[in-house]
Amino acid sequence: MLRAVFVSTIASLSILGSFLGSPLGQAIAGPLLGDDVATCRERQTDVKVRLDACERVIAAGQAAKKDLAVALAVRGDALSQKRDYDNAIAAFNSAVEADPDNIRIIDARGIAYERKGQDDLAMADYNLALQKRPNFGAAYNNRGTLYWRKGALQSALDDFNLAVKFTPTLYVARTNRARILTMNKDFDGALADFTEAQRIDPDAVNTAVYRCRTYTGMGRLDDALADCNGAIERQPKNQVALNNRADAYVAKGNLDATAARSGAGARRLPLGRLCAAAVRRTGYVDRAGDRQATAGRAHGAGAGRGQHRTPHRLDHRQRRLQERPSARQSTA
Repeated sequence: MLRAVFVSTIASLSILGSFLGSPLGQAIAGPLLGDDVATCRERQTDVKVRLDACERVIAAGQAAKKDLAVALAVRGDALSQKRDYDNAIAAFNSAVEADPDNIRIIDARGIAYERKGQDDLAMADYNLALQKRPNFGAAYNNRGTLYWRKGALQSALDDFNLAVKFTPTLYVARTNRARILTMNKDFDGALADFTEAQRIDPDAVNTAVYRCRTYTGMGRLDDALADCNGAIERQPKNQVALNNRADAYVAKGNLDATAARSGAGARRLPLGRLCAAAVRRTGYVDRAGDRQATAGRAHGAGAGRGQHRTPHRLDHRQRRLQERPSARQSTA
């Protein structure tokens, strides 16, 4: 009796397997997998909903290679956001194996490598993505941020120029270029980029945060304070805005306001550095020392050491946060 039941069960499973593999079975299962594939590919979908759909696509084991690659890349990006870089890179490796020509996945793997601290591998991926598609704006932006962090500001600027050329609506490329132009004292060029960035994304707070510093460099201190104050109203703990506002107050010679209004979350400057900054602003300055300080910034003192590995993560060893590149642009 038991043997008969066992044989019957095996036969039923065999029939079910044959059915699922048949055109009719695939026709029934297909729409369900197809819905998950569509959701997995939709970048505007809620992050968790998209990730869940992608995981089902991976688990099904029936997706086309290109669809599987996207699903694995979404998994990799989720792991990268959790700072689980080893598993993220493993997911990206599988994704690249499934679809070697998907430049977005190659670029995303480069971001994971960079966050892990493997800059050479990150650079290799950015270069590979650009070799496959020389007009890929996001990869130029991401390679530019890596150059910036290494202190190669001219190479970074060249890449931001190309990012803007090929993808004029890429917000982070606009603001990154504007910040380097500010450091180069090309204030008109920087303001033009900030204006375009604001048109691209009117709600982005970083436009005002970084433009505040440009206005300070131009001596337009009321405009600088208006930008920084507006940004701080929206994000009261924004360290870059708080520090940029403090710089604007120092430029006005208002050390009391700097101390009182930089905000409880602001990083405090030692009194000696505040005084030195005030002296530089008023003209009583050791020119050789001032040139040396300027050269340090121009060659990436703020961008080259202790750089963050995740988007917008603040580096507490750096004072000049505003002289570091913005978040990498992941397009996976």
